[in-house]
Amino acid sequence: MMLTVSTPTDTIVERDVRKIIAEGVRGFFCLLPNHIDIVSPLKAHILSYDNAEGRTAYIAIDEGMLVKKGGDVSLSVRYAVRGTSKAEMERIVEDDLGKKALAERDVRDIIATLEGDISALIMGKR
Repeated sequence: MMLTVSTPTDTIVERDVRKIIAEGVRGFFCLLPNHIDIVSPLKAHILSYDNAEGRTAYIAIDEGMLVKKGGDVSLSVRYAVRGTSKAEMERIVEDDLGKKALAERDVRDIIATLEGDISALIMGKR
């Protein structure tokens, strides 16, 4: 099967694979070359695939969509990072989630400040 993993800005993987293990909204599933065609929304998770040489590789992905048609499997995701081991991928995901949490907190603080400024303007206090 030809696996292609794309984000809005880049193609992360484009290679021949033997097996793909992914997580959809209803749980994990395995794709092999003779699997029926399928379309599945994906949850954020660590996807694994066995390359043509039989080695397992990992990709941390954000939510997206998987389409298998014939021998082609395409994933379109918001964010993806490749790795060589599951432990490495778990560390990357943990670091990334921490950065996202900090960024979200900063955005909430900015919104709260803007809301306060707008309320003050509406009440005529500025």
